[in-house]
Amino acid sequence: MRTRVALVLVGLALLGYGIRLLAGTARTPGQAVALGTWLLAGLLLPVLVLPLVGGVGLLVARTLPRPLRTTVAVGAGTSGLLLLVAVPGLAAPTAGVTWGGLLAFLGVFWALLLGATQSRIARDQRRGRW
Repeated sequence: MRTRVALVLVGLALLGYGIRLLAGTARTPGQAVALGTWLLAGLLLPVLVLPLVGGVGLLVARTLPRPLRTTVAVGAGTSGLLLLVAVPGLAAPTAGVTWGGLLAFLGVFWALLLGATQSRIARDQRRGRW
């Protein structure tokens, strides 16, 4: 119980420090608008992405064959998490995050994930487990 209380206190202290840092960054009206856009993107995105990822998870569990279920569930969860982290950076023009880089990473990630799954399926078929 003491550990939980200590972790909550440390988390609240770090949250306060982060708010203080954010408050000091918006010195001009343009910076204030950029900061507001970044914060809004960070707050609204979970409302938009999490139900989509959950819906994909339900659809996957009901329609795909067993070997692909884990692959698509992991891919959807990882893609959703990446979007949660990257979209606020896309909203901030000075963050250096681009849609091209994000989409390229997602493409490579899904290609590797599906390639690994296909390799596992082929191995299981050779061993008679399929």
